[in-house]
Amino acid sequence: MTETEREFFRKAKEAEAAESLKEPPAVEPTPTPAPIQPTAINHAESFVWWARRNKGNLFIWRCGCGTDTGIKNRVVMGKRKCPGCGDPITLEGIDRSLEQDEVTRLQTIKNERFTQFITTVVIVTFGILFILIKHR
Repeated sequence: MTETEREFFRKAKEAEAAESLKEPPAVEPTPTPAPIQPTAINHAESFVWWARRNKGNLFIWRCGCGTDTGIKNRVVMGKRKCPGCGDPITLEGIDRSLEQDEVTRLQTIKNERFTQFITTVVIVTFGILFILIKHR
């Protein structure tokens, strides 16, 4: 090996050693998406949706004392009280209950749509197969 080759390899090793001592380039953190703000719920629609799911079209309202009360209409009535503890059933209390159950309602709707989609696909598939087999 000649002197120039030795010098070249020595400089290459020094550069390699200096490179390994350098800090790795800073990786910028990926920006996180903004949290999804829950949309304002339509209390009247939610009330009717829950009422239609129960026998007698009653919305089941649970009081703080644990008593369940069936409510037919989402209206303010001065006489409406919890049968267990006697607290008044207010529109704000009903709306608060609807807001707590909104996640369950949306998940139920999503699951029902998926089931309807799968059922439609199965029926259409069997219909096509029936037509193909019948016309052979």
